[in-house]
Amino acid sequence: MSFIIKLLYYFLLFMTSVLSVFYLYTAIFKRHVGENPYFLKELMGVASLAVLWFLYKAYQMGELNEKYYQGLGCILSSWLCWVVVIGIALLIHYVRFR
Repeated sequence: MSFIIKLLYYFLLFMTSVLSVFYLYTAIFKRHVGENPYFLKELMGVASLAVLWFLYKAYQMGELNEKYYQGLGCILSSWLCWVVVIGIALLIHYVRFR
């Protein structure tokens, strides 16, 4: 069972970090002036910085302290940063077009 938890921990750590770096890249280098009135790309980039901090804490918990369950919890809770940004964007969209 511990092998599966470690495998899941490393897989989620890698995929979340790749996704976070992608969002940072698009926030910095793929900016166009008129396409995004709510600055959603920039907000996702800022949220990705918070996600990278959560991933660093998950690395410390899992790899250095061998607490893989807590590391998994930290990785999964890092996704809340992106969920909050998308929720705010949907709320703004709903209020604007209502």
